[in-house]
Amino acid sequence: MQLPEVLADAVNVLSAVIRKLLSTLHEELLDLEVRVDAISRRIYAWANKSDLARKFQTIPGMGPLNSIALIAAVGDCRQFRRARDLSAWLGLVPKQFSTGGRSNLGGIRKQCNPRSDPDSCNKFHESDLTR
Repeated sequence: MQLPEVLADAVNVLSAVIRKLLSTLHEELLDLEVRVDAISRRIYAWANKSDLARKFQTIPGMGPLNSIALIAAVGDCRQFRRARDLSAWLGLVPKQFSTGGRSNLGGIRKQCNPRSDPDSCNKFHESDLTR
C-alpha cells in the first residue's frame, strides 16, 4: 500500500493528528522531489554546455554530476602540476607494501579526503580498525 492510499483509508488505526502530519510530510516530499528534478536538469544542462565538464566525462565512470562536482571542487585543475597531484588531492593513493626498506606500490585505492567528504575519513578509519 502506498502512503496516499493509507491516508485515504478511514478504517485504519491512524489518528487524525498522525494522518494530517503524514499528509503534510508527504506533500513536502513531493515538493522536494520536484525541486531536486529541476536542479538536476540544470546541472545536466550545465555539464553539456561546459567544455571542461565534457572533457571530464570522457573519463570512465565520470558522468555529468561527477564532472560538475569536480569542477566545483578544483576549478580548472591548473593548480596541479600533474595528474598525480590531483589524484593525491582527491585521496586516490597507491596501495603500499613495504618490507626491509623496499617499497612496492600497488593499485589505486580511495582514502579519506577531509576537504571533500569528512565522513569518508571516519568510514575509512573504521574499516581500517576492523582488519
